[in-house]
Amino acid sequence: MNTELSHYIPVADMIAKTFGVNCEVVLHDLTTPQQSVVYTANNQVTGREIGQSFNHLITHVLLSKNFKDDVSANYFFKTPDGRVIRSSTALIKGKDESVIGALCVNMDAT
Repeated sequence: MNTELSHYIPVADMIAKTFGVNCEVVLHDLTTPQQSVVYTANNQVTGREIGQSFNHLITHVLLSKNFKDDVSANYFFKTPDGRVIRSSTALIKGKDESVIGALCVNMDAT
């Protein structure tokens, strides 16, 4: 994991603890896209696991009309078992302003 991204783990844990078991937080290292998931909290919401790719981010976030100022907030998708998930994603930039990661919050809105 990119060292700069490790600083976001306490933020991920705080968000997950604040909003409870229906809130999943996923940290992606976008420098390794095929294994971008580097941290999850409450991963029972969508089942995201460390080592998974960021393919869903491309369709739901980066190509979205709602992606603005490095954030896409309040988009929805369905899990394979039919639950409705409300999500928000923020890109994380490194010291040189290049995109190095993403912090995603997924809430079970079913």
